[in-house]
Amino acid sequence: MRIRRFFGQLVTPIAKEPVFWWAAILLMSGPGLLWYVTVSGLPPLRLAALLIFTTMFPALLAYLLVLVLNASGKARNAAKTTVYAALLLLFAVNVFLVLNVQTMLSPWTLLLVCETNSREATEFLGDYLLRKESIITYAAVFCIVFLIWILERRRSVSRRPSPKANVRAGAALVPWLAGGAYQALIMAQLLACGSQAETEKWFEVGKGFYCTQNTVSNALYSSTHLYYTRKVNSIALKASMEALNKTALAEANDSLCVVLVIGESYNKHHASLYGYEMKTTPCMEREQESGRLYAFTDVVTPYNMTTLAVKNMLSTNSLSLGEYWYDFPLLPVIFRQAGYSVDMWDNQKATGGVSMHDFSLSSFLHSTQMTAISYSRWNDTVNDYDMVFIDSCLRVGDQVPGPCLTIFHLNGQHAMAKWRYPDSESLFSAEEIHRPDLSPEEQQAVAEYDNATHYNDKVIGRIMEHFNGRNAVMVYLSDHGEEVYDYRHRLGRTHEREKGRDALRFQYEVPFVIWCSDSYSNSHQQTVAQIGASTGKPFMTDNLPHLLFALANIQTPYYRAEKNPLSDRYRCGSRTVQDTTDYDKTITD
Repeated sequence: MRIRRFFGQLVTPIAKEPVFWWAAILLMSGPGLLWYVTVSGLPPLRLAALLIFTTMFPALLAYLLVLVLNASGKARNAAKTTVYAALLLLFAVNVFLVLNVQTMLSPWTLLLVCETNSREATEFLGDYLLRKESIITYAAVFCIVFLIWILERRRSVSRRPSPKANVRAGAALVPWLAGGAYQALIMAQLLACGSQAETEKWFEVGKGFYCTQNTVSNALYSSTHLYYTRKVNSIALKASMEALNKTALAEANDSLCVVLVIGESYNKHHASLYGYEMKTTPCMEREQESGRLYAFTDVVTPYNMTTLAVKNMLSTNSLSLGEYWYDFPLLPVIFRQAGYSVDMWDNQKATGGVSMHDFSLSSFLHSTQMTAISYSRWNDTVNDYDMVFIDSCLRVGDQVPGPCLTIFHLNGQHAMAKWRYPDSESLFSAEEIHRPDLSPEEQQAVAEYDNATHYNDKVIGRIMEHFNGRNAVMVYLSDHGEEVYDYRHRLGRTHEREKGRDALRFQYEVPFVIWCSDSYSNSHQQTVAQIGASTGKPFMTDNLPHLLFALANIQTPYYRAEKNPLSDRYRCGSRTVQDTTDYDKTITD
């Protein structure tokens, strides 16, 4: 009896404001539902679950707002109008973004607003104001306002539900509000974040991405992330600006071309170069057999998250010495200071719809100030497929005079793997994945990943072919690995506090190769010999700049020979992944 009374009383506040209750849920969750349905491309079952999950926090927040309105007394109408206006504004902004640029409000869109001048704002409005998608947004907002107005006027004459109906509604409401309370606890953890890194870990490791598809949570997350990102990026920019006041010298060699290729989500244990049974890397193996390519066998990344992995990879800090990426200059800054021209071709550069990772990395690598001191040339557009992107970059123009550093940042095998290669590159099928422990769907996912790996190998082959006639040396590595049903029924990356050996092998071990053109091998025989003698040394990718400085013959105060695996003074130091796990200790226990 008490439970039935509780259920009935639970619904009572809503019964006093039913229109506001349902309208608030729609306004908060509508854009997220629209994004999931039109953009995400998720399987039906997962899509249905997320559609329900998206409404839970809005339901709880709407319930709390109803309680506030019921206690507002004479200020009730003013409070309701204010809340309606705020929710309608967030709804309109997010629907506009979803329809026009396939993203909800994000740290990136807020950053663009903060950095947009009046001319750019005028151009944006001219481009988007009268688009079909924009007109749909205006029409949707008008219809919702009109509907709310009609329903609010009729609310006073609406029939009240029976006590039994209230009990049934209350019973259904309990799990809905409980789910909202769970999301509220996750959102509370966001408020406890005190840095950009903590905000990023909250989003991915703390499952914050499950709670940001409603307009209120999304606005809170976006503004918080933007605040800390701008703060830490200003520190990083200052460190790079200070490097301009320090001497960097390159040994006279006006033809040397250093190439850095950064892959994505590459599980080295799916590369035949490293012993995988499927022939996924014929181009690199062919170069290895010719004596031009050297595959390093013991390289790990400090993070299985793109943004932190790449920031530490391109900054001149060393994690084993307790140094943070934002306190040290970006390696392209040092190269330019030493007289190198620097090309940055980034196929993950933030354009249009932007994920958290794209925003965090692009806001650092491609800010106006960082671009000015780091790069000579860069791309403004991206492509769905890396080969198309690479070809467009290589067609930009002839090699600039003098030594050059060329950086490629690929999409690689980023999830979903089947999106990373055209249908014409489907070499492997599910029937060729002889894993009886996997379901047909899981075997298909492995085949798609192997296809993406094979396509990535062709991309690397295209880059090597382009630079083969030059005095060039190339380093290829991935930001992190990826599980592909290798030892358990799981695809992607995980964030367990305690990481076992298998998780470390597939998520943190990465491919790492150095390729030398014939011209480079002939003119740098000692360096090539050092490369060949170093392939078995343990290495962590945060120390990449020191290796590149050595290959480029650059003398700089930021170079540390003890962090360069080609040096006789090399000392690897501790390899701690995700800030907590000793890789070498765990892998050998």
